[in-house]
Amino acid sequence: DQPCRKHALWALRNLSTDQDSGELMWSHEPTKTVLVIASQMSAEVDRDCREHALGALANLSYHDANMGPMWDHEPTKTALVIASKLSAEVDRDCRESALHALANLAYHEANKGPMWDHELTKMVLVAASQLTAPPYRKCREHALRA
Repeated sequence: DQPCRKHALWALRNLSTDQDSGELMWSHEPTKTVLVIASQMSAEVDRDCREHALGALANLSYHDANMGPMWDHEPTKTALVIASKLSAEVDRDCRESALHALANLAYHEANKGPMWDHELTKMVLVAASQLTAPPYRKCREHALRA
């Protein structure tokens, strides 16, 4: 049921801001799986679900203990890169959250080289760093931070 899914993902997004909860959430495989799957939902009706899932991933990427494992988790990496390429105006918040997560992950010393060696990640970050339209200011800022 879509409204229930949306509210559950909103709750996960809010819980992901807490330091202790955020680290536990990433280590919990079912939660990780739900967030990655929901972050790739593409139906119009699921846009809020996708936005909440990507927001939660951005929040989780802020926690030091999560930075390495999140980059090393291929499904998460793929979801963030795909969402970072979204170009429709209605997907701007999703794109912003994905770029925010990538920028956070780039702060982890061990991620710096591998992130720039990953061609798709480099491509989306360079493309987003060149956005000049005012609505995409945060996207650009996140890309430049990475």
